[in-house]
Amino acid sequence: MLKALIKKELSQLGSFYFFDSRKGRRRSRGAAAAYVLLFVFLFFTMAAMFLGLAHLLAEQLIPAELDWLYFAMMGLTAVMFGVIGSVFTTHTILYKAKDNEALLAMPIPPSKILFSRMIIVFGSSLLLVMAVWLPAMLCYAAEGASGWLPVILQILLMIMLAALVTVLNCALGWLVALISRRLRSKTAATVILSLVFLGAYYFFYFKIRDVLAYIISSLDKFEAAFRGWGWPLSQLGLGASGEVLPAIIFTLMTAGLFAIAYAVLSATLLRILTASNAGRKAVYREKRAAQSSVERALLGKEFRRLTGSATYLLNCGLGLLIMLAGAVLLIIKAETVRSQFPAILESIGLGGALTIIIPAAICFICSMDLFTTSTVSLEGKSIWILQSMPVEASKVLRAKVDMHLILNLLPSWVLFAAAAFVFRLPAADAVSGAALVFAFNLFIAEFGLMMNLLKPNLEWTNEAVPIKQGMPVMLTLFIGWITAGLSFGIGLALNAFLPAFAAVLIFAALFLVSGVVIGNWVAKRGAEIFSNL
Repeated sequence: MLKALIKKELSQLGSFYFFDSRKGRRRSRGAAAAYVLLFVFLFFTMAAMFLGLAHLLAEQLIPAELDWLYFAMMGLTAVMFGVIGSVFTTHTILYKAKDNEALLAMPIPPSKILFSRMIIVFGSSLLLVMAVWLPAMLCYAAEGASGWLPVILQILLMIMLAALVTVLNCALGWLVALISRRLRSKTAATVILSLVFLGAYYFFYFKIRDVLAYIISSLDKFEAAFRGWGWPLSQLGLGASGEVLPAIIFTLMTAGLFAIAYAVLSATLLRILTASNAGRKAVYREKRAAQSSVERALLGKEFRRLTGSATYLLNCGLGLLIMLAGAVLLIIKAETVRSQFPAILESIGLGGALTIIIPAAICFICSMDLFTTSTVSLEGKSIWILQSMPVEASKVLRAKVDMHLILNLLPSWVLFAAAAFVFRLPAADAVSGAALVFAFNLFIAEFGLMMNLLKPNLEWTNEAVPIKQGMPVMLTLFIGWITAGLSFGIGLALNAFLPAFAAVLIFAALFLVSGVVIGNWVAKRGAEIFSNL
């Protein structure tokens, strides 16, 4: 039974890469290989981010014979990255799957249902840990400090780090489940707790250079700290540097924590899944319902779907928070930014490129907000409700694009206005930059919806699958990064012949035309595809 449950979860997790749900058949070997290769490319892109950190620590700590401290710090980084990368979806994986009722109605022990889902959490945790730990192993070997025994222990400890991240993620998911039982809005509980943790993570991330400088200048203090309160991490570091006994100790500690977490979650799973909301009951009050247009009703439906899912909101709307926080930070630090940032650009030969850099950077942030890439898939097996209503499919799809634009345009324009104010951009530069931000958002919204129509996934039982792992999400994110980068790179090249605002307007026109063309396809061919899904 357990084997069948694990197989079911794994098949659903990787089904998109090998099965086309729209056509109802397996993908060709070439198409499946292309999707897998794209996933591998994205993984190595993520791992490359940590290669610089590992190199910086390795060249400082390994020559000082502090190999264990090097691995202890990289292990701590892997734990933090693993938790922040999976905490948004763990609660959904463990407690919010659509097949909960079907599984509980079968003679299956809840502990086996839980274990099959913890395997999925472990798998995602392992990928995130590998993105940090493999660069650490590579830099350690580059320093000539590796050997066959340390490599074997490092691989073992990487697996145990993933198990530790799984424990932490499951604990946070369990905490959210317990708290949300007392609240009317379970989405609010998940979002608030996740944002608190995310804020702490990014505070550390942006302070990483200061932290590293302090660590390097205070190695004695940190060595004492890791041997004290950070003793488990010291065992991790000693084991990864080649000592067998500390590796065994860390492995046993992690296995014990995993067993405790599994026992606690198993004992509470059934109660949490079957518990009614203990929060304040809604009181019915009779009131007159206001009549609204079809467009407004469809748009309201899209917003209710978004606010009703913490996984959807956090994974697709994180850029909104970044833009608003960035605008506030720019205003608060206006004098410092105005006096230092242009000098930094001047030192690298980009002194006159602010007009191009600012809107391109905002476009890059906007590419993180991918509401339309999963909005069709999230209809799931209930898509027939919209298809059977006397509503044109093009209006249903238009509402999905409108939600994306409403959510993204205001924060992006606020951030651009703050940047334009701080750097005192001329009127022509401000207008061209605002136009580029609008056109880019339109392009990404329409392109993401087109990808989701071409590659929908309506067979999911866990909404995290279409939101985080679907090909439309990865492809649109990738295209967004590339096009935002091109608007910067080619814009700089055009600036040699044209005024900066003219170069920006050229890209604004390109994005606008692309968005209109794709939007026309969505309204016609896309509506036909939607009606027949």
